[in-house]
Amino acid sequence: MKISTIRRNPAASFTRELVLSFGEEELHVSVFPTGLDAELQAEVRAVPQMFAELGQLAKRAVDAENPLTDEEKAAGEELEVRVRRALGAGIAALVVKWDLADDDGTPIPPTPEALAEVDLFVLFTIVDTLMREVNAGPFGKTSRSSGKSGRTGQKRRRS
Repeated sequence: MKISTIRRNPAASFTRELVLSFGEEELHVSVFPTGLDAELQAEVRAVPQMFAELGQLAKRAVDAENPLTDEEKAAGEELEVRVRRALGAGIAALVVKWDLADDDGTPIPPTPEALAEVDLFVLFTIVDTLMREVNAGPFGKTSRSSGKSGRTGQKRRRS
């Protein structure tokens, strides 16, 4: 998978300030809405299907009568890596700055490397919310999202 470079058009040197609400918590984000190129958009759009495939493998993983083969386990691990890369690259391409922190208050930079340690469901929800927000409403205005696409009160790193 190719990690997209962020293309910044000098004629469109603006960001969009968002406040994403997740229950009691808010994430303040400055995004560069045109940071995703077509290839990266396609990779991010493929994530829900990969996530569904992971879900199917997870159901089978707990089935004592029909356990996963070693090949299926390896395929699941590869799927998780692909999902993490796509989500991390998507976030890194869009986010200029944000105030995401782990449970200890340590800032988590919006880079693919740092995001590789964030809970996968949190990444999925942030990307889903960002994509909806970036594709809606006029730029330059503060936007609020309910973040209702999933459980995101967690801001912890993956263990």
